[in-house]
Amino acid sequence: MGDTGRVVALAPDEAEAERTRAELAVRGIHAEVLHAGAGTYRLEDDTLREHVVASERGALIGLFAGGLIGVAVVLLVPAVREWDVVFQLLLIAGIALQGTMPAIMWRMGRSDRYDDDPASTRDLDPDDWIVVVHDPHDALPARHVMEGRQLVFLDDEAPLQPIA
Repeated sequence: MGDTGRVVALAPDEAEAERTRAELAVRGIHAEVLHAGAGTYRLEDDTLREHVVASERGALIGLFAGGLIGVAVVLLVPAVREWDVVFQLLLIAGIALQGTMPAIMWRMGRSDRYDDDPASTRDLDPDDWIVVVHDPHDALPARHVMEGRQLVFLDDEAPLQPIA
C-alpha cells in the first residue's frame, strides 16, 4: 500500500495527464507525470470512502428525522408541553442524536457492495501515464481535480508485479 498522503492516478493518455498537471498547477499543487512501468498495479479501494460518505449522509438524515420526531413529541404529549423550553429543546436534541445511529447504519448498509467488489488490479504497459501528487496537504484538492477528470486511482506508483 502506498503512502496515505500521496495521490496516484492513471490517465488515459499523455495529453490528459499533462492537462491534469496543468489544472493542478493552476491551483498551486505540484504533480508529476510519469510513464507507468509495465506490470500489475493495484487499484485504490474506495470501500472506506464510500462508507464515510454514507455515514455522513446518514447522520444528516438521522438528525433531521430525529429532530422532527422530537418536535412531534413536544407538541403532541401534554405533559411535555408543560416543561420549560430548555428541557423541551434538550429532549428534541436528544431524540435527534438518537436518530443518527439507525440512519447511519441504514445508509452504510445501502452503500455496501457485499461480495461484489470491483476489480482490484489493472495491467499497465509503458505507454500508460500516471499523475502523482506527493504532498499530503494537497491530497484532497488534487483528488477532487482528478475525480473531475475521470482518472482511475491507483494504490501506488510502483507495480505489484513488474513485467520484464
